[in-house]
Amino acid sequence: MRDVFKMYEWQSPTGYWHCSNVQDLAHNSGAWWVPARILSLNLTDYILLLKDTYHADNFHFYENCGKNKNETLLTFDFKNQADCHKFVLYINRIARNKKVYVC
Repeated sequence: MRDVFKMYEWQSPTGYWHCSNVQDLAHNSGAWWVPARILSLNLTDYILLLKDTYHADNFHFYENCGKNKNETLLTFDFKNQADCHKFVLYINRIARNKKVYVC
């Protein structure tokens, strides 16, 4: 089944805000690099966009993750809901306009 990429936001028990595409976590729909590809940014510029424009922080990068130890994971969060919400609205609008589908 194909769905248009859509990010969701939530607040964790730590009080920080998080966002991801959680439609199909068994596949790559929630991969951290998908929004960078949607925005046509290299990974460094994507991280800088999150940090400088949307005030994301607490970045952590993990290598050799996943079932076969050949994947990477980037985690980050937002201190306030407004910054997270702005980013979610932005990426969802771009994905919708480009008709970005995830399987």
